[in-house]
Amino acid sequence: MNKFLIVFFLIISFLAFGQEEQSIYNQNKKIVLEYFRAETIDGKLDFELKMKDDEAPFYRLGNILYNRKDFGILLWAQAIKQTEKFSLKESIKLWEDIKQRKLSKPEKRAFKKGFSMELKKPKTTKQTESQFDSDFVDYVKAKWNQQTFEKAELPKFNEINAFYSQLAKRNKEILSDNFLKVPSSDFLFAHYLDIKLKWNSFNRRTDKLSIEQVISKTLDENPEKNEMLAFYYKTIFTSILNNQRNIKPYEKNIDFEKLGLNKQESSILFLCAMRHLGNQMSGYSSTNFPENCFRADLFLTKMPKFNGKLYYNFDLPEFDDFLIKIDKRYPKVSFKQKFIPEFEKAKKDYIKCVNNKN
Repeated sequence: MNKFLIVFFLIISFLAFGQEEQSIYNQNKKIVLEYFRAETIDGKLDFELKMKDDEAPFYRLGNILYNRKDFGILLWAQAIKQTEKFSLKESIKLWEDIKQRKLSKPEKRAFKKGFSMELKKPKTTKQTESQFDSDFVDYVKAKWNQQTFEKAELPKFNEINAFYSQLAKRNKEILSDNFLKVPSSDFLFAHYLDIKLKWNSFNRRTDKLSIEQVISKTLDENPEKNEMLAFYYKTIFTSILNNQRNIKPYEKNIDFEKLGLNKQESSILFLCAMRHLGNQMSGYSSTNFPENCFRADLFLTKMPKFNGKLYYNFDLPEFDDFLIKIDKRYPKVSFKQKFIPEFEKAKKDYIKCVNNKN
């Protein structure tokens, strides 16, 4: 839930009145009222406008998806609730007076949802800038600016340093247990930010943002852990896929319990493997069928087992869906709807190939 509300926190924490440490929470009702009237349209409280550059068409809160307009209304309701100056009825009336129109039924539901949510009021700007360690942001920034990062040798960077060092070796050791365990949130965000900067590097002309702009936009996005973890595992299995010619057949069992992964994390890891390794199996199994099956058989020897099972015998556990960015050109999509069919296809194509070969 809080993942999508970071936009609100970032904005509400800067509702200052010109004097340091003063905020909307310290003012009397009359001043707050004037402020909301002045800033709701094209101002600091126009949340729909602030989200206009966000590529996501919908925003998930619990099990409910909101469009940008309704989510902006939800955030506005949360903002006025945080002032502790207005009742729900007064807040709705104020919004309708400012907008010069009535709320529709869906809009009113979004408004009531935002107003009913209990969130802690931020105390200072520093507490709300980001939930991630700023040193990890600087770590990535220095990398892209080709600068030396003096703090890179600190113990908290051991994990991410080891990961990028191993990734550069382009071998199967990237599948060692040390790298398959869930990294810290700061590490995951740094890696996620690094991917976003790579995507941006391929943009041209006006579509290309500065490094600072990408960092700012990604911080505002405040990606949830599930998506960042998927990006991380995708990088690992992309490396195995891209370096398959350098990798000799090996025995590797990914034991989810030994790694300390729960059902959610295990499912993300497995489906990310299927996204890349599974798609390759499907390609080998169906191209020039059935003469090309030997390629699929060979590639299978370069794939790990999952809880002691070959991928096509693995039982995918139940897990919660989430949104993930697959292509920078398009909005985020359902992880389940995108990744599970790829697993099913990889399984079906190889089994069909084997059956016909025999």
